[in-house]
Amino acid sequence: MERESFWQMPQPWTQVALYLVTVLVLAVFGYGVYRRIRLWKQGQGKLSFDRPGRRLWNVVVYVLGQARVVKEIYPGVMHLGLFFGCLVLFLGTALIFLNDDVVGPLFGYRYIRGGFYLGMETVLDLFGLFLLLGLVMALVRRYILRPARLQSRPDDAITLGLLFLIGLSGFVQEGLRLTLQKPEGGTASWVGYLLAGLFTALGADSPAGLLAYQVHWWVHALLALGTLALIPYTRLFHLVTDPLNAFFAPLEGTAALPTIENIETCEILGAGRLAHLPQKRLLDYESCTRCGRCQDVCPAYLAGQPLSPRQVILDLDDFMLSQGRVPLLGAQGRAFPQEAGELPGGVVPEEALWSCTTCMACMEHCPVLIDHIGTIVELRRYLSLCTGQMPGALRGTLDKVQRAGNPYGQRGGRMQWAEGLEVAHISEVEEAEVLLWVGCAGAYDPRNQKVVRALATLLRQAGVRFGVLGDEEQCCGDWVRRAGEEYLFQTLAQANIETLRQYRFQAIVTACPHGFNTLRNEYPRLGGRFTVYHHSLYLAHLLESGRLRPTRRWEQGTVAYHDPCYLGRYNGVLAEPRRVLAAVPGLRLSEPAHHGRDTLCCGGGGGKMWMEEEPGKRVNQVRLREISATGVPTLGVACPYCLCMMEDAVRGRGLEEQIAVYDLAEILLRAVS
Repeated sequence: MERESFWQMPQPWTQVALYLVTVLVLAVFGYGVYRRIRLWKQGQGKLSFDRPGRRLWNVVVYVLGQARVVKEIYPGVMHLGLFFGCLVLFLGTALIFLNDDVVGPLFGYRYIRGGFYLGMETVLDLFGLFLLLGLVMALVRRYILRPARLQSRPDDAITLGLLFLIGLSGFVQEGLRLTLQKPEGGTASWVGYLLAGLFTALGADSPAGLLAYQVHWWVHALLALGTLALIPYTRLFHLVTDPLNAFFAPLEGTAALPTIENIETCEILGAGRLAHLPQKRLLDYESCTRCGRCQDVCPAYLAGQPLSPRQVILDLDDFMLSQGRVPLLGAQGRAFPQEAGELPGGVVPEEALWSCTTCMACMEHCPVLIDHIGTIVELRRYLSLCTGQMPGALRGTLDKVQRAGNPYGQRGGRMQWAEGLEVAHISEVEEAEVLLWVGCAGAYDPRNQKVVRALATLLRQAGVRFGVLGDEEQCCGDWVRRAGEEYLFQTLAQANIETLRQYRFQAIVTACPHGFNTLRNEYPRLGGRFTVYHHSLYLAHLLESGRLRPTRRWEQGTVAYHDPCYLGRYNGVLAEPRRVLAAVPGLRLSEPAHHGRDTLCCGGGGGKMWMEEEPGKRVNQVRLREISATGVPTLGVACPYCLCMMEDAVRGRGLEEQIAVYDLAEILLRAVS
């Protein structure tokens, strides 16, 4: 038993003609890929090839393993059938080519025979069936179920139709061959064997059947080769770009934004044009599969604001393809004039850019590792640094930071929160264990002053030697950077780093996840390397070491914990806040529908804390509806933005008597006092 690729096909003409067509197909395919690569090469910098082992592991996990796709059952099963059906059939075709055209002619040996041949036929039939099942599920989902997040274009029907015809014609061809050939071990090709029984009953085992076999052989071959040639000109190109995007994805994580080097002399500030963006960003746009997962979890989109992360990426991709004049089969994206304007405002609406809370939920759920936030911030940088166009409320708050070093516009007075606590300046503390980073909200917002007082009291009760910077502390610059004001961020960061270097301490502790993320992940890129803890981390350590012993019972009922985006999603701090709550006697923890890394943003990140929102489109109200559905009387938070936004949402709905909002430090202090 041996594989015969050209059984009953006229020779040598069939083989010669097939190879000529294959060369033409590869030329068309290669030219399309070349046109696409030219689009990416216009970007800044180079794609990174360092640590290839880790990069290949990303491909294994996110492409071969489909790690994020399989989180949803129906789309997961559907896509597994599509992906592995195409992959295994392609590998089978490659093995046949090597057997017939490389190993056989060169070495006189063909490995597709005997048991290997039978096993291969069985596996190929199985995965061919998986492909057809996945295609049927895709057609049902896209054109019958029609979930809101799916955006259908003509090329969807074209690509699904081509793949379905390839899979179906492959089985028909196999059935015709088995009908005529009746080989030993034909049952190994079990799907084709079932079809052969049908064809035999129809009288296909005749001279007319042989002609049908020969004609259909070419139909199937040309369908497969034609689809291969069309890949760079259809949405199937993501089969090429998705593995590349996973391979070139940042290995150091996305908690820190890229720094504009030598900002004083840098000619490109943000991205006004495609050529201003990094090559990896342009590859991102080519990798989008239009699945809509990012849109489904975007808090701004859920609140009815003019932002869809998917649409941002698709508009940029449509624009890039139109500028590169790359022809697409059945394309129906936005049309752009050849001399289009700037990206922010011209391609992506400004109001969409300013709606983003930078919560990173879109990136957490994107199956192909697209960096939506990186693109949005680059476009914001251009608006802020080059055109000066930004919402008026945000500009006013930035002016306060420039004048006074904080968004509240107050000069001095950063120690008002500590009245009566006898908190020392860090310079007065011998062998300081902790520098308490108070943060702007902790210093000036009356509600968050209570949180910092609670934290300072806990540190004192635990015997921690700590101090503060007082009026030497300035805004850490987190939201300033995400509003696009990179120059002001670097000015603030360098000043804070210089101040911190003057004093000796073991670690920095802050109650603000935004300050925690900035000090921990972004300051090191500017030379400021410090050990930094969020207060939930440090309080969990004090509890585990026995330096804090909660004894008083919590009498306020069940507590729902809201994970801050910059703590849970950005930095993976998920267990420690829950351990702090679990240490309180009598406290029962309830989880909202979205929690952990899937938490739903409060709406305060990315500068949104300082911007006005339409009353019916507030992100914090979306989150509160989910929290209030748990029926709990207490909401626990671990972020000053979350505290402000959620209390504002509670007041907005008149639920002050039903829901109380507390920081972890306040809850723990009640049990320790």
